[in-house]
Amino acid sequence: VKDAFNMVGIKFHAKNYAMGGTPSGPEISLCMETTFGNDIDILSWDYANSDGDNYDLYRLWGNRAGIHPTIPTLFRLGNDPTRSSIDDDFQRFGLSAIQFDVDYIRSLVPDTSWETVDDLPPEVRYYKCAGQVEGGSVLCKENKWDTEGTTCDLSEYQTKEENRGWKDHKLIGRVIGVFLVDTLLSALADLEETLLEVSTIRNISVSQDKDRYAFQSSSLKEMHEGANLGKNTKFLGGHAKYSPFWRSSSFCHSALLPNHARFTGAVTLSMRSYRHDHGYFVGYDEGYAVDALP
Repeated sequence: VKDAFNMVGIKFHAKNYAMGGTPSGPEISLCMETTFGNDIDILSWDYANSDGDNYDLYRLWGNRAGIHPTIPTLFRLGNDPTRSSIDDDFQRFGLSAIQFDVDYIRSLVPDTSWETVDDLPPEVRYYKCAGQVEGGSVLCKENKWDTEGTTCDLSEYQTKEENRGWKDHKLIGRVIGVFLVDTLLSALADLEETLLEVSTIRNISVSQDKDRYAFQSSSLKEMHEGANLGKNTKFLGGHAKYSPFWRSSSFCHSALLPNHARFTGAVTLSMRSYRHDHGYFVGYDEGYAVDALP
């Protein structure tokens, strides 16, 4: 993906900010800039396990993305019909949202526990047994974390039984990558048929500005018509008050890792990002926990 974008002069950066067991809000949503940075084209949402049926958190996530300086496109992993309907609400007012049905993607992969499994690449070897991803038989369960023949370096934290295996993550990543490259090719094809003039570029910019204005000038009531906003978000003002936290610019500093400044190494002046078994290395000795002082 990176090479494909580089060929047309676009620097492609993919940053992994994943933190296990973390909900999408309120802290992450309200602190998007300090967590993910100010220059985002695509913002991935993969919080189904932690958010559960708290759909107000997804509404908050999208509304905060809509006032982000770059108004990123939302990439949502999952096939929840309620969140799909919320995506429709976002798109009616200019915020782009794309759903990746990961269960459907997994269903397209045939069983890979055949007798000739050793002839398969390690990325799909013992990925699905008896129709179950990373399960179905002892073979798939035993080989869930097998990284032989790959460059994967898994930590003890990553290989917890409840976590998805690296093969599943790579499959979803590859599908998203193919989608991005296909979208790039489609954009290039459109440009080839378009007479590039100053007015053309101006029209594209105007179109983006219109989307931004449509989103930011809309009200929560008209965007999420019929939704009982505030059922799980009374701390954000509830349905009647339409708290300014939903849309107003925030001055927020979050201590959660991986905070953008720590991710890039700016905090430690190293300008390099580090990772360790439980997330991202802060760049200095963490010392002792409060309850474990010598």
